[in-house]
Amino acid sequence: MNQKIFKEFLLGLNGGECRRFDLISRAIFKEIAKELGIKEYKIRGEKRNYAHPIEMYFYSEHLYIRFEYKPEDKANLSKNQFMFRYVRNINDYIGGCNNWMGYKFLCENIEKAVEYFKLAIDNPRIPVI
Repeated sequence: MNQKIFKEFLLGLNGGECRRFDLISRAIFKEIAKELGIKEYKIRGEKRNYAHPIEMYFYSEHLYIRFEYKPEDKANLSKNQFMFRYVRNINDYIGGCNNWMGYKFLCENIEKAVEYFKLAIDNPRIPVI
């Protein structure tokens, strides 16, 4: 696990580095896929200008994750959360229950976060957090 990526992600969120948000998000998604043993996945991003949110999406056979960067929340990491849920396949846009996790929790407790991702995959109709 590359802890440097997660520390850089938190620093970027705090410092308003939204231009790097997409690059670091991709690296984190790849680390999550590696930890979960996911070999096939898609990563997409939606860039907007600096004043608007940027969204990054991770799609795999059974897991969907959406990161969103809001510049107005950069000073308060406790507000910054991302959504993840079970999906039936890589093209399922509805999936199971939405679950929310803080970026700070993800970056400081990646092993526990991976356990929550596994729980969401195993229990798609029950919120895990």
